[in-house]
Amino acid sequence: MEGGGDFLRNSIGTRITLSIFIVVFIILLIFEAVFIIGVRQFYYGRALGILSDKAVSIANFYNMYLRYEDLYSKGTKILDNYEEEDRAELQIVDIEGNVLISSAAFLHTEKVDVKSIRTLKAGEFHSWRGRWDLSGQELLAVSTPLIVGNSDTIVGYLRLVSSIDEITAIVKDLILKSVFLSILILVLSLILAALLSGSIVKPIKHLTYVSRNIADGNFDIAAEKKYNDEIGELADTINFMTNEIKKSNSLKNDFISSISHEIRTPLTSIRGWAETLSQGLISEEETRQGIDIIQKESKRLTKLVEELLDFSRFESGRINMNFEKVDLNLLIKDVLKQYKIKFENKNLEIHYYLDEKITFVYGDSDRLKQVFINIIDNAYKFTNEGGKISVSSEHMPNGVKVTIEDTGIGIPSEEMVHVTEKFYKGSSKFSGNGLGLSISKEIIILHKGKIHIYSKEGKGTKVIVEFPANF
Repeated sequence: MEGGGDFLRNSIGTRITLSIFIVVFIILLIFEAVFIIGVRQFYYGRALGILSDKAVSIANFYNMYLRYEDLYSKGTKILDNYEEEDRAELQIVDIEGNVLISSAAFLHTEKVDVKSIRTLKAGEFHSWRGRWDLSGQELLAVSTPLIVGNSDTIVGYLRLVSSIDEITAIVKDLILKSVFLSILILVLSLILAALLSGSIVKPIKHLTYVSRNIADGNFDIAAEKKYNDEIGELADTINFMTNEIKKSNSLKNDFISSISHEIRTPLTSIRGWAETLSQGLISEEETRQGIDIIQKESKRLTKLVEELLDFSRFESGRINMNFEKVDLNLLIKDVLKQYKIKFENKNLEIHYYLDEKITFVYGDSDRLKQVFINIIDNAYKFTNEGGKISVSSEHMPNGVKVTIEDTGIGIPSEEMVHVTEKFYKGSSKFSGNGLGLSISKEIIILHKGKIHIYSKEGKGTKVIVEFPANF
Protein backbone atom coordinates (compact mmCIF):
# COMPACT_ATOMS: atom_id res chain seq x y z
CA MET A 1 0.00 0.00 0.00
CA GLU A 2 2.88 2.32 0.76
CA GLY A 3 4.27 1.81 -2.71
CA GLY A 4 0.85 2.54 -4.19
CA GLY A 5 0.70 5.79 -2.21
CA ASP A 6 4.12 6.78 -3.52
CA PHE A 7 2.91 6.03 -7.04
CA LEU A 8 -0.10 8.29 -6.59
CA ARG A 9 2.04 11.05 -5.15
CA ASN A 10 4.69 10.72 -7.85
CA SER A 11 2.36 10.16 -10.82
CA ILE A 12 2.36 13.07 -13.24
CA GLY A 13 -1.23 12.16 -14.12
CA THR A 14 -2.29 12.56 -10.50
CA ARG A 15 -0.47 15.89 -10.24
CA ILE A 16 -2.12 17.20 -13.43
CA THR A 17 -5.56 16.04 -12.26
CA LEU A 18 -5.14 17.55 -8.81
CA SER A 19 -3.77 20.81 -10.24
CA ILE A 20 -6.74 21.24 -12.57
CA PHE A 21 -9.15 20.20 -9.80
CA ILE A 22 -7.68 22.72 -7.34
CA VAL A 23 -7.77 25.56 -9.93
CA VAL A 24 -11.40 24.80 -10.84
CA PHE A 25 -12.31 24.45 -7.14
CA ILE A 26 -10.79 27.85 -6.29
CA ILE A 27 -12.53 29.50 -9.27
CA LEU A 28 -15.88 27.94 -8.29
CA LEU A 29 -15.34 28.92 -4.66
CA ILE A 30 -14.75 32.55 -5.65
CA PHE A 31 -17.72 32.44 -8.04
CA GLU A 32 -19.95 30.90 -5.34
CA ALA A 33 -18.95 33.54 -2.79
CA VAL A 34 -19.57 36.38 -5.26
CA PHE A 35 -22.87 34.81 -6.35
CA ILE A 36 -24.14 34.36 -2.76
CA ILE A 37 -23.19 37.92 -1.82
CA GLY A 38 -24.78 39.25 -5.02
CA VAL A 39 -28.02 37.29 -4.59
CA ARG A 40 -28.40 38.35 -0.96
CA GLN A 41 -27.66 41.98 -1.74
CA PHE A 42 -30.07 41.95 -4.69
CA TYR A 43 -33.08 40.39 -2.96
CA TYR A 44 -32.63 41.78 0.56
CA GLY A 45 -31.39 45.13 -0.77
CA ARG A 46 -34.35 45.39 -3.14
CA ALA A 47 -36.80 44.62 -0.30
CA LEU A 48 -35.07 47.17 1.94
CA GLY A 49 -35.14 49.80 -0.81
CA ILE A 50 -38.84 49.37 -1.46
CA LEU A 51 -39.69 49.40 2.26
CA SER A 52 -37.46 52.38 3.11
CA ASP A 53 -38.69 54.47 0.16
CA LYS A 54 -42.28 53.76 1.19
CA ALA A 55 -41.69 54.57 4.86
CA VAL A 56 -39.76 57.82 4.20
CA SER A 57 -42.25 59.04 1.58
CA ILE A 58 -45.26 58.43 3.91
CA ALA A 59 -43.50 60.08 6.88
CA ASN A 60 -42.38 63.11 4.83
CA PHE A 61 -45.88 63.60 3.42
CA TYR A 62 -47.63 63.56 6.78
CA ASN A 63 -44.84 65.49 8.51
CA MET A 64 -45.49 68.28 6.03
CA TYR A 65 -49.30 68.33 5.84
CA LEU A 66 -50.14 67.25 9.41
CA ARG A 67 -47.29 69.09 11.11
CA TYR A 68 -49.34 70.29 14.04
CA GLU A 69 -51.27 67.10 14.71
CA ASP A 70 -50.30 65.07 17.76
CA LEU A 71 -48.73 61.64 17.30
CA TYR A 72 -51.88 59.62 17.83
CA SER A 73 -54.04 61.74 15.50
CA LYS A 74 -51.33 61.74 12.83
CA GLY A 75 -50.92 58.01 13.21
CA THR A 76 -54.65 57.37 12.93
CA LYS A 77 -54.88 59.34 9.68
CA ILE A 78 -51.80 57.59 8.30
CA LEU A 79 -53.35 54.21 9.10
CA ASP A 80 -56.71 55.24 7.54
CA ASN A 81 -54.96 56.01 4.26
CA TYR A 82 -52.58 53.09 4.32
CA GLU A 83 -53.44 50.59 1.56
CA GLU A 84 -50.67 47.97 1.72
CA GLU A 85 -51.55 45.99 4.83
CA ASP A 86 -50.98 42.74 2.94
CA ARG A 87 -47.40 43.69 2.07
CA ALA A 88 -46.08 45.33 5.22
CA GLU A 89 -47.44 46.08 8.68
CA LEU A 90 -47.66 49.77 9.55
CA GLN A 91 -46.75 50.72 13.12
CA ILE A 92 -46.78 54.08 14.91
CA VAL A 93 -44.28 53.97 17.77
CA ASP A 94 -43.73 56.63 20.43
CA ILE A 95 -40.30 57.72 21.59
CA GLU A 96 -40.40 55.16 24.39
CA GLY A 97 -40.86 52.26 21.97
CA ASN A 98 -44.53 51.59 22.63
CA VAL A 99 -46.57 50.54 19.58
CA LEU A 100 -49.52 52.94 19.65
CA ILE A 101 -51.10 52.04 16.34
CA SER A 102 -50.71 48.99 14.11
CA SER A 103 -52.27 47.80 10.87
CA ALA A 104 -52.09 44.25 12.20
CA ALA A 105 -55.20 42.60 13.61
CA PHE A 106 -53.62 42.08 17.04
CA LEU A 107 -52.29 44.33 19.80
CA HIS A 108 -48.53 44.65 20.26
CA THR A 109 -47.60 44.49 23.92
CA GLU A 110 -43.85 44.24 23.43
CA LYS A 111 -41.80 47.37 23.10
CA VAL A 112 -39.66 48.32 20.13
CA ASP A 113 -35.98 48.97 20.83
CA VAL A 114 -35.59 52.64 19.94
CA LYS A 115 -32.01 53.13 21.13
CA SER A 116 -30.60 52.84 17.65
CA ILE A 117 -33.18 55.16 16.03
CA ARG A 118 -33.21 58.08 18.49
CA THR A 119 -30.45 59.85 16.59
CA LEU A 120 -32.39 59.85 13.31
CA LYS A 121 -33.45 63.13 11.69
CA ALA A 122 -36.48 63.79 9.52
CA GLY A 123 -36.11 62.07 6.16
CA GLU A 124 -33.67 59.46 7.50
CA PHE A 125 -34.40 55.82 8.23
CA HIS A 126 -33.04 52.86 10.16
CA SER A 127 -33.46 49.22 9.21
CA TRP A 128 -33.60 46.10 11.36
CA ARG A 129 -33.63 42.49 10.36
CA GLY A 130 -34.28 39.54 12.64
CA ARG A 131 -36.77 36.96 13.88
CA TRP A 132 -39.93 37.67 15.81
CA ASP A 133 -40.06 35.38 18.81
CA LEU A 134 -43.84 34.99 18.79
CA SER A 135 -44.28 33.77 15.19
CA GLY A 136 -40.72 32.71 14.34
CA GLN A 137 -40.93 34.72 11.13
CA GLU A 138 -37.89 36.52 9.73
CA LEU A 139 -38.77 40.21 9.58
CA LEU A 140 -37.41 43.35 7.95
CA ALA A 141 -38.37 46.62 9.67
CA VAL A 142 -37.72 50.23 8.58
CA SER A 143 -38.21 53.14 11.03
CA THR A 144 -38.29 56.87 10.21
CA PRO A 145 -39.11 59.88 12.50
CA LEU A 146 -42.48 61.62 12.83
CA ILE A 147 -42.32 65.28 13.88
CA VAL A 148 -44.72 67.86 15.36
CA GLY A 149 -44.56 71.66 15.11
CA ASN A 150 -42.06 73.99 13.53
CA SER A 151 -39.19 72.89 15.76
CA ASP A 152 -39.03 69.49 14.07
CA THR A 153 -39.47 67.82 17.43
CA ILE A 154 -39.52 64.04 17.06
CA VAL A 155 -42.54 62.63 18.89
CA GLY A 156 -42.49 59.10 17.47
CA TYR A 157 -41.64 56.88 14.57
CA LEU A 158 -43.37 55.40 11.58
CA ARG A 159 -42.36 51.78 11.25
CA LEU A 160 -43.01 49.40 8.35
CA VAL A 161 -42.51 45.72 9.11
CA SER A 162 -42.53 43.00 6.43
CA SER A 163 -41.92 39.27 6.50
CA ILE A 164 -38.98 38.22 4.34
CA ASP A 165 -39.46 34.45 4.70
CA GLU A 166 -40.35 34.18 0.99
CA ILE A 167 -37.24 36.15 0.02
CA THR A 168 -35.09 33.98 2.30
CA ALA A 169 -36.60 30.86 0.74
CA ILE A 170 -35.82 32.18 -2.78
CA VAL A 171 -32.25 33.09 -1.76
CA LYS A 172 -31.67 29.69 -0.15
CA ASP A 173 -33.11 27.93 -3.20
CA LEU A 174 -30.82 29.86 -5.55
CA ILE A 175 -27.80 29.22 -3.30
CA LEU A 176 -28.57 25.48 -3.12
CA LYS A 177 -28.95 25.33 -6.91
CA SER A 178 -25.68 27.19 -7.42
CA VAL A 179 -23.91 24.88 -4.94
CA PHE A 180 -25.31 21.83 -6.73
CA LEU A 181 -24.25 23.26 -10.09
CA SER A 182 -20.76 23.98 -8.71
CA ILE A 183 -20.45 20.42 -7.40
CA LEU A 184 -21.58 19.10 -10.78
CA ILE A 185 -19.02 21.29 -12.57
CA LEU A 186 -16.36 20.15 -10.09
CA VAL A 187 -17.13 16.48 -10.74
CA LEU A 188 -17.14 17.02 -14.52
CA SER A 189 -13.85 18.94 -14.32
CA LEU A 190 -12.36 16.08 -12.30
CA ILE A 191 -13.44 13.59 -14.96
CA LEU A 192 -12.15 15.80 -17.79
CA ALA A 193 -8.89 16.41 -15.91
CA ALA A 194 -8.44 12.66 -15.48
CA LEU A 195 -9.09 12.11 -19.21
CA LEU A 196 -6.70 14.93 -20.12
CA SER A 197 -3.95 13.66 -17.82
CA GLY A 198 -4.52 10.17 -19.23
CA SER A 199 -3.99 11.47 -22.77
CA ILE A 200 -0.67 12.93 -21.59
CA VAL A 201 0.47 10.11 -19.31
CA LYS A 202 -0.32 7.24 -21.69
CA PRO A 203 2.14 8.41 -24.40
CA ILE A 204 4.75 9.11 -21.70
CA LYS A 205 4.33 5.56 -20.34
CA HIS A 206 4.71 4.26 -23.89
CA LEU A 207 7.92 6.29 -24.32
CA THR A 208 9.17 4.98 -20.96
CA TYR A 209 8.49 1.41 -22.12
CA VAL A 210 10.32 2.07 -25.40
CA SER A 211 13.27 3.69 -23.57
CA ARG A 212 13.62 0.71 -21.22
CA ASN A 213 13.63 -1.66 -24.19
CA ILE A 214 16.32 0.43 -25.86
CA ALA A 215 18.32 0.40 -22.62
CA ASP A 216 18.01 -3.42 -22.64
CA GLY A 217 19.45 -3.54 -26.15
CA ASN A 218 16.27 -3.83 -28.22
CA PHE A 219 16.91 -1.30 -30.99
CA ASP A 220 14.19 -2.61 -33.31
CA ILE A 221 11.43 -1.04 -31.22
CA ALA A 222 10.03 2.34 -32.31
CA ALA A 223 8.19 5.05 -30.37
CA GLU A 224 4.68 5.74 -31.61
CA LYS A 225 3.95 9.37 -32.47
CA LYS A 226 0.30 10.36 -32.00
CA TYR A 227 0.40 14.15 -31.83
CA ASN A 228 2.59 16.90 -33.23
CA ASP A 229 3.38 18.32 -29.79
CA GLU A 230 6.28 18.15 -27.32
CA ILE A 231 5.61 14.45 -26.63
CA GLY A 232 5.50 13.78 -30.37
CA GLU A 233 8.81 15.62 -30.70
CA LEU A 234 10.22 13.46 -27.90
CA ALA A 235 9.03 10.33 -29.76
CA ASP A 236 10.84 11.56 -32.89
CA THR A 237 13.97 12.22 -30.84
CA ILE A 238 13.88 8.72 -29.30
CA ASN A 239 13.42 7.16 -32.74
CA PHE A 240 16.26 9.28 -34.12
CA MET A 241 18.44 8.26 -31.16
CA THR A 242 17.58 4.58 -31.75
CA ASN A 243 18.51 4.84 -35.41
CA GLU A 244 21.76 6.58 -34.54
CA ILE A 245 22.59 3.86 -31.99
CA LYS A 246 21.85 1.20 -34.60
CA LYS A 247 24.11 2.99 -37.08
CA SER A 248 26.80 3.38 -34.43
CA ASN A 249 26.59 -0.30 -33.51
CA SER A 250 26.73 -1.25 -37.17
CA LEU A 251 29.76 0.98 -37.67
CA LYS A 252 31.36 -0.44 -34.55
CA ASN A 253 30.80 -4.01 -35.73
CA ASP A 254 32.18 -3.15 -39.17
CA PHE A 255 35.11 -1.46 -37.48
CA ILE A 256 35.86 -4.49 -35.31
CA SER A 257 35.65 -6.72 -38.36
CA SER A 258 37.92 -4.36 -40.32
CA ILE A 259 40.41 -4.00 -37.45
CA SER A 260 40.51 -7.76 -37.01
CA HIS A 261 41.29 -8.12 -40.71
CA GLU A 262 43.90 -5.34 -40.64
CA ILE A 263 45.61 -6.88 -37.62
CA ARG A 264 45.44 -10.39 -39.03
CA THR A 265 46.94 -9.38 -42.41
CA PRO A 266 50.28 -7.98 -41.14
CA LEU A 267 50.53 -10.69 -38.49
CA THR A 268 50.07 -13.34 -41.17
CA SER A 269 52.85 -11.76 -43.28
CA ILE A 270 55.18 -11.40 -40.28
CA ARG A 271 54.52 -14.95 -39.12
CA GLY A 272 54.95 -16.40 -42.65
CA TRP A 273 58.23 -14.66 -43.30
CA ALA A 274 59.48 -15.39 -39.78
CA GLU A 275 58.90 -19.12 -40.33
CA THR A 276 60.52 -18.94 -43.78
CA LEU A 277 63.57 -17.09 -42.45
CA SER A 278 63.94 -19.48 -39.52
CA GLN A 279 64.33 -22.40 -41.93
CA GLY A 280 67.34 -20.73 -43.65
CA LEU A 281 66.44 -22.18 -47.05
CA ILE A 282 66.14 -18.94 -49.02
CA SER A 283 68.68 -16.73 -50.78
CA GLU A 284 70.25 -13.60 -49.32
CA GLU A 285 68.11 -11.34 -51.56
CA GLU A 286 64.90 -13.10 -50.49
CA THR A 287 66.03 -12.78 -46.87
CA ARG A 288 66.41 -9.00 -47.25
CA GLN A 289 63.00 -8.85 -48.94
CA GLY A 290 61.45 -10.81 -46.07
CA ILE A 291 63.05 -8.59 -43.42
CA ASP A 292 61.85 -5.50 -45.32
CA ILE A 293 58.28 -6.87 -45.37
CA ILE A 294 58.43 -7.70 -41.64
CA GLN A 295 59.60 -4.16 -40.84
CA LYS A 296 56.93 -2.59 -43.06
CA GLU A 297 54.12 -4.72 -41.59
CA SER A 298 55.42 -4.07 -38.05
CA LYS A 299 55.23 -0.31 -38.67
CA ARG A 300 51.73 -0.71 -40.06
CA LEU A 301 50.70 -2.73 -37.00
CA THR A 302 52.33 -0.22 -34.64
CA LYS A 303 50.47 2.67 -36.29
CA LEU A 304 47.20 0.78 -36.01
CA VAL A 305 47.78 0.03 -32.30
CA GLU A 306 48.72 3.70 -31.66
CA GLU A 307 45.49 4.88 -33.30
CA LEU A 308 43.49 2.41 -31.20
CA LEU A 309 45.21 3.66 -28.05
CA ASP A 310 44.54 7.28 -29.03
CA PHE A 311 40.92 6.45 -29.69
CA SER A 312 40.63 4.78 -26.29
CA ARG A 313 42.21 7.79 -24.54
CA PHE A 314 39.89 10.26 -26.30
CA GLU A 315 36.83 8.17 -25.46
CA SER A 316 37.78 7.93 -21.77
CA GLY A 317 39.00 11.53 -21.51
CA ARG A 318 42.49 10.45 -20.48
CA ILE A 319 44.33 12.15 -23.36
CA ASN A 320 47.34 14.18 -22.26
CA MET A 321 48.19 17.39 -24.10
CA ASN A 322 51.53 19.16 -23.71
CA PHE A 323 50.92 22.72 -24.81
CA GLU A 324 53.85 24.85 -25.86
CA LYS A 325 54.88 27.31 -28.56
CA VAL A 326 54.90 25.49 -31.89
CA ASP A 327 56.39 26.79 -35.14
CA LEU A 328 53.49 25.80 -37.37
CA ASN A 329 55.25 26.45 -40.70
CA LEU A 330 58.24 24.37 -39.64
CA LEU A 331 55.94 21.56 -38.52
CA ILE A 332 54.18 21.53 -41.93
CA LYS A 333 57.56 21.51 -43.73
CA ASP A 334 58.67 18.50 -41.66
CA VAL A 335 55.51 16.57 -42.62
CA LEU A 336 56.01 17.41 -46.32
CA LYS A 337 59.66 16.28 -46.14
CA GLN A 338 58.47 13.03 -44.56
CA TYR A 339 56.28 12.39 -47.61
CA LYS A 340 58.72 13.69 -50.24
CA ILE A 341 59.84 10.28 -51.51
CA LYS A 342 56.25 8.96 -51.55
CA PHE A 343 55.15 11.98 -53.58
CA GLU A 344 58.01 11.47 -56.06
CA ASN A 345 57.31 7.74 -56.42
CA LYS A 346 53.67 8.53 -57.27
CA ASN A 347 54.71 11.44 -59.52
CA LEU A 348 52.56 13.91 -57.56
CA GLU A 349 52.96 17.66 -58.07
CA ILE A 350 53.36 19.46 -54.73
CA HIS A 351 52.70 23.20 -54.22
CA TYR A 352 52.94 24.94 -50.89
CA TYR A 353 52.80 28.50 -49.66
CA LEU A 354 53.52 29.23 -46.01
CA ASP A 355 52.66 32.70 -44.71
CA GLU A 356 55.76 34.20 -43.09
CA LYS A 357 53.56 36.28 -40.75
CA ILE A 358 52.83 33.07 -38.88
CA THR A 359 55.47 32.47 -36.23
CA PHE A 360 54.12 30.35 -33.41
CA VAL A 361 50.88 28.83 -32.30
CA TYR A 362 50.19 27.47 -28.85
CA GLY A 363 49.58 23.71 -28.96
CA ASP A 364 50.84 20.15 -28.61
CA SER A 365 53.52 19.70 -31.29
CA ASP A 366 53.19 15.92 -31.57
CA ARG A 367 49.39 16.01 -31.75
CA LEU A 368 49.37 18.81 -34.33
CA LYS A 369 51.86 16.85 -36.40
CA GLN A 370 49.57 13.81 -36.12
CA VAL A 371 46.69 15.91 -37.51
CA PHE A 372 48.62 17.11 -40.57
CA ILE A 373 50.18 13.70 -41.22
CA ASN A 374 46.69 12.20 -41.28
CA ILE A 375 45.26 14.86 -43.64
CA ILE A 376 48.27 14.86 -45.99
CA ASP A 377 48.36 11.05 -45.96
CA ASN A 378 44.70 11.01 -47.04
CA ALA A 379 45.51 13.47 -49.83
CA TYR A 380 48.38 11.20 -50.92
CA LYS A 381 46.28 7.99 -50.83
CA PHE A 382 43.25 9.39 -52.65
CA THR A 383 45.13 11.32 -55.37
CA ASN A 384 45.88 9.40 -58.52
CA GLU A 385 49.35 9.26 -60.05
CA GLY A 386 50.31 12.53 -61.71
CA GLY A 387 47.84 14.52 -59.54
CA LYS A 388 48.46 17.69 -57.56
CA ILE A 389 48.48 18.50 -53.82
CA SER A 390 48.55 22.07 -52.48
CA VAL A 391 49.39 23.07 -48.90
CA SER A 392 49.16 26.65 -47.59
CA SER A 393 49.11 28.49 -44.30
CA GLU A 394 47.58 31.91 -43.85
CA HIS A 395 47.64 34.46 -41.03
CA MET A 396 44.12 35.66 -40.25
CA PRO A 397 42.94 38.53 -37.97
CA ASN A 398 41.28 36.00 -35.69
CA GLY A 399 43.84 33.20 -35.97
CA VAL A 400 45.64 30.85 -38.36
CA LYS A 401 44.26 28.87 -41.31
CA VAL A 402 45.93 25.86 -42.95
CA THR A 403 44.51 24.55 -46.25
CA ILE A 404 45.34 21.16 -47.79
CA GLU A 405 43.82 20.61 -51.25
CA ASP A 406 44.17 17.74 -53.71
CA THR A 407 42.94 16.73 -57.17
CA GLY A 408 42.04 13.22 -56.01
CA ILE A 409 38.96 11.07 -56.40
CA GLY A 410 36.91 13.16 -53.97
CA ILE A 411 34.25 12.06 -51.50
CA PRO A 412 30.68 11.11 -52.49
CA SER A 413 28.16 13.69 -51.23
CA GLU A 414 26.25 11.09 -49.16
CA GLU A 415 29.46 10.25 -47.26
CA MET A 416 30.48 13.84 -46.48
CA VAL A 417 28.49 14.09 -43.23
CA HIS A 418 30.08 10.89 -41.89
CA VAL A 419 33.78 11.26 -42.75
CA THR A 420 34.75 12.53 -39.28
CA GLU A 421 32.57 10.03 -37.39
CA LYS A 422 34.18 7.27 -35.36
CA PHE A 423 34.51 3.90 -37.13
CA TYR A 424 33.21 5.28 -40.43
CA LYS A 425 34.88 3.84 -43.51
CA GLY A 426 34.15 5.26 -46.91
CA SER A 427 33.32 3.24 -50.00
CA SER A 428 36.76 3.76 -51.54
CA LYS A 429 39.23 0.88 -51.54
CA PHE A 430 41.81 3.32 -50.12
CA SER A 431 39.76 3.99 -46.96
CA GLY A 432 41.53 3.26 -43.69
CA ASN A 433 40.22 1.99 -40.38
CA GLY A 434 37.79 4.87 -39.75
CA LEU A 435 39.74 6.45 -36.88
CA GLY A 436 42.20 8.87 -38.45
CA LEU A 437 39.93 11.84 -39.19
CA SER A 438 37.81 11.35 -36.06
CA ILE A 439 40.97 11.47 -33.89
CA SER A 440 42.26 14.49 -35.84
CA LYS A 441 38.96 16.28 -35.25
CA GLU A 442 39.17 15.61 -31.49
CA ILE A 443 42.74 16.98 -31.40
CA ILE A 444 41.68 20.13 -33.29
CA ILE A 445 38.76 20.66 -30.90
CA LEU A 446 41.13 20.34 -27.92
CA HIS A 447 43.13 23.17 -29.53
CA LYS A 448 39.89 25.24 -29.73
CA GLY A 449 40.10 24.97 -33.49
CA LYS A 450 37.79 23.91 -36.32
CA ILE A 451 38.05 21.60 -39.32
CA HIS A 452 36.10 22.10 -42.57
CA ILE A 453 36.03 19.53 -45.37
CA TYR A 454 34.84 20.33 -48.89
CA SER A 455 34.84 17.74 -51.63
CA LYS A 456 33.37 16.90 -55.03
CA GLU A 457 33.48 13.38 -56.33
CA GLY A 458 35.97 13.05 -59.19
CA LYS A 459 37.33 16.60 -58.63
CA GLY A 460 39.20 16.48 -55.34
CA THR A 461 39.03 17.47 -51.68
CA LYS A 462 39.89 20.59 -49.70
CA VAL A 463 40.50 20.46 -45.93
CA ILE A 464 40.74 23.70 -43.92
CA VAL A 465 42.02 23.69 -40.34
CA GLU A 466 41.63 26.86 -38.24
CA PHE A 467 43.24 27.74 -34.91
CA PRO A 468 42.28 30.84 -32.85
CA ALA A 469 44.83 33.63 -32.41
CA ASN A 470 44.37 33.91 -28.64
CA PHE A 471 44.66 30.20 -27.88
